[in-house]
Amino acid sequence: MMVRTPATVQLQFPARPEFLRAARMLMAALASQLDFDYDAIEDLKLAIGEACTNAIRHGSILGETMVTVTWTIDDAALTVEVRDEGRAGDGEDDEENEDLERGGLGLLVMRAVMDEVALEALPEGGHAIRLVKRR
Repeated sequence: MMVRTPATVQLQFPARPEFLRAARMLMAALASQLDFDYDAIEDLKLAIGEACTNAIRHGSILGETMVTVTWTIDDAALTVEVRDEGRAGDGEDDEENEDLERGGLGLLVMRAVMDEVALEALPEGGHAIRLVKRR
């Protein structure tokens, strides 16, 4: 699929694990339209699952805040940003943010299957994980 201008798709859901499947399914649908092979699609589903799990576990108040996933598609890459409405910078969360940045298995997995992975504490609170898979 040739993308003449960048396209953006966004999914927002309550920070609850039962919504992870929707993010994984949308990732698979978009990746298959972009002609990624089976293995790459499985890697992308794994990465989005880990990113959303981190957003729910480390950056959200279970069921009370939202997770936003934004896919940007262009001819060069599929870029995914997962944002939570966490409590970054409130003092109590600082140690947890450091643990997340040092990386549990989720970040290691994401780094293993994606071309780029970046984690950012947002000034307004919360976190963003940016994943890039080149086409």
